[in-house]
Formats: sequence, C-alpha cells, structure tokens
Amino acid sequence: MPITSQSSGSARFGDVTVSGVKSAGLIVRGVVKPIIFIIEADLVRQDLGILNEDDQRSLRYVIAQLIG
Repeated sequence: MPITSQSSGSARFGDVTVSGVKSAGLIVRGVVKPIIFIIEADLVRQDLGILNEDDQRSLRYVIAQLIG
C-alpha cells in the first residue's frame, strides 16, 4: 500500500495516518492509501522503516474492512 505525504485535508475511507513518522522512516507525516498491489522483492531498493504497533493495528483494521 502506498504512503503519501499529500493529504486532501479530509480523510477518505481506508486512509490510515502514520503517527510514528520516525519509526516508519518518513521525513513528514504520511497517509497510507487503500490501494493494494504487489511488487517483486528484487525491485525494492531498501527498507525505510517499520510502522509502529498502533499504525500496524490501524492498517490491519482497514485491510479487514476493505476485503470484508
């Protein structure tokens, strides 16, 4: 799921705001967008960080809502 710093101001269904900016390896606050896609592992250049437990919990909840 992509993370963007561009926010429309109002949260849309499925948007998850990343509260742990530093642990996620972000420079500014980001929003995880509800777009699921697959990327081949060899295309990943590096890991930037890890979502903290609260952000992971929020993301799991949204994914469950999206897929039913």
